[in-house]
Amino acid sequence: YVEVLNAFGFVSGYEDGTFKPDEPISRVDFMSMLIKTLNLTADNVKVSGCSFYDVDEGTYEYNVMSYAIKQNYYSLYNDNTVRPSAPLTYADAVTAYLKAMGYTSVAEAKGGFPYGYLSIATDLNLYKGIDTSGNLSRKDAVTLIYKCIKAPVNKLISSGGRVQYSNDTDDNILSVYHNIYADTGVVNATQIDGIGDYAKTRAGEIVIGGVNYTCQDKSFTKYLGYKVEYFFRDTDEKKEIVFIHKDKSVKEMRIYGDDVISYKNGTLKYFDNGKRESVDIDRNHTFIQNG
Repeated sequence: YVEVLNAFGFVSGYEDGTFKPDEPISRVDFMSMLIKTLNLTADNVKVSGCSFYDVDEGTYEYNVMSYAIKQNYYSLYNDNTVRPSAPLTYADAVTAYLKAMGYTSVAEAKGGFPYGYLSIATDLNLYKGIDTSGNLSRKDAVTLIYKCIKAPVNKLISSGGRVQYSNDTDDNILSVYHNIYADTGVVNATQIDGIGDYAKTRAGEIVIGGVNYTCQDKSFTKYLGYKVEYFFRDTDEKKEIVFIHKDKSVKEMRIYGDDVISYKNGTLKYFDNGKRESVDIDRNHTFIQNG
């Protein structure tokens, strides 16, 4: 997930090029990621006039934490500190993000922090693949953010005599704040080649699931024939690929040409570390030599 969120500019590593996935994430770092997913930056969210004992106004930490306090994503400690470098738990993180997604009133009706928010997180499957005990690691923080930006936001649908919200919508953080949408499909053609009835595309284009997209990253041509999850920005003028990666359902077997013995009647025979092996290739599959 780091690679995906980095492509969107939501996360970054340390100056030495590392990400340190197993280290606890700090309150300020998690909030910085959250702010970026809302298409904001630390420079344009600062709140003037806040007084914290442990953070000076005008600093990066002040900008991020003052916004978090103003939006009620975080709470002040009893001694009027915000402790930007302190770790946070899964409950802390998921509560902050669900508030950003519009679920505050629903969670409070379910009992508030932490159980009301944890209940909604469970309903949205935000907890899967995450260690929810103890402090949240940087790796799990990225996983949580990835799940949150794809989950439905809770939107106000009526402001008459009765306030109503709904998450029965295709809108999520990516679509609302970045005009980015996610989908899955098979890459039918790139500027290198096409499969089946698809011819290769013009430079800067790719066909996924029968739909033509603009695509400036030439490295994505390696996914020809793969089922992929992809993210695209949809504008009036074009649909532009932002990021592609292999779908989780893809199982890959790599056989080098020098190891091939024969191919006949749908059966490929080959050597694997000196041992003769064979694999049946379904007749509906497309075979791309040197593809």
